[in-house]
Order: sequence, then structure tokens, then C-alpha cells
Amino acid sequence: MSSRDRDNYGTALSYAVSEEDNELVFTDYGGFVLAVAGEKVVTDIVASSPEGRWVHLCADWSSRGGRWRVFKNGALADSGVGLAEGRTVRGKREQN
Repeated sequence: MSSRDRDNYGTALSYAVSEEDNELVFTDYGGFVLAVAGEKVVTDIVASSPEGRWVHLCADWSSRGGRWRVFKNGALADSGVGLAEGRTVRGKREQN
């Protein structure tokens, strides 16, 4: 993504199901928030720059242990455990 904006709350990825607006969300490019199954973790990862340079972001998450990682430009930028542990990200066919 590319942004010079440091004042607004932008969303890079948002996936919702009927029971949960924040089933899978990657938002706020001034300090990214990763949300899975309604739970969230706040990072200090910033994607905006005064020059508007491109920043490449990748996140992964595992239900087992709630392990999550966020990579910025190919390097690990933040990680943790306990995010939506034991939960699953529901697809269209899994909704009630």
C-alpha cells in the first residue's frame, strides 16, 4: 500500500460475516490493528510516509495458541500470542 495520510484511520483489509463485522481486519495504517474473530491486537507498525512510498505488509495468524505475526517489507515487524486463540475465521458456508 502507499499513503501519505497520518491523520485518518484507514483500512487495508476488511472481511465480515453476518455475526461479526470484524472477522478479519487489518486497519489503521498509522499504527496497524490486526483483528481476528472479533478480538484485536494493536501494533506500532506504520505504513504511511511523507514521500508516499510503497510499503508491503503481510500478516499471519494461527488458531493454535493465537500466534500472530506481521511483516513489513519482508521483515518481521511485530508478533505475539493469544489473539483469538482456539477460534476460526468463518467463511460464507460456515455462517449460521
